[in-house]
Amino acid sequence: MGKIERASTHQFEAEENILPDANVLLIVSDMTKASDRKRQYEKAFEKIKKSNCRLIVDFAIVSEFINRYSRTKAQEFRTYNQGFKRFRKSKDFKPIAKKVSDEVKQILKIAEIVGPRFDSQNADRILDEFAEGDSDFNDQVILETCQENDAALLTDDADFARKDVLILTENQRLLK
Repeated sequence: MGKIERASTHQFEAEENILPDANVLLIVSDMTKASDRKRQYEKAFEKIKKSNCRLIVDFAIVSEFINRYSRTKAQEFRTYNQGFKRFRKSKDFKPIAKKVSDEVKQILKIAEIVGPRFDSQNADRILDEFAEGDSDFNDQVILETCQENDAALLTDDADFARKDVLILTENQRLLK
């Protein structure tokens, strides 16, 4: 089992690779209102910047961020009751798409895009684990990315509690 540490008090070092997952990126985005948790993650990001850690993201994280940000913002519109796919084609969606695109571009200015090796051997192992019914496929891909890049995972997701990577979090359930 991996080690779990409080993100805001972790001593970041220049050689460290840090992979923030979509939920943390959403918490620190302009979409989320001020809160203690948001301030703690913002503090962690400031420490990451000052220490010159290597910040990385993968396609699964970018995709999840875009989808969750878009759907959350879309629900603020009266016309959303048509369903997301129809709403996405409406004029109301265009400013949301622009905003989420701008947010992702800001993330990619400070983070390097990496990806897990996804060959038949890795795919079989990941799919066999998924078939057991205890894991989210994207979470498995994110963990694979962490392991391949010797990266700590910055997350607020309790699903990562018993995984074999360094977890940096402000989630009290994980810190217990």
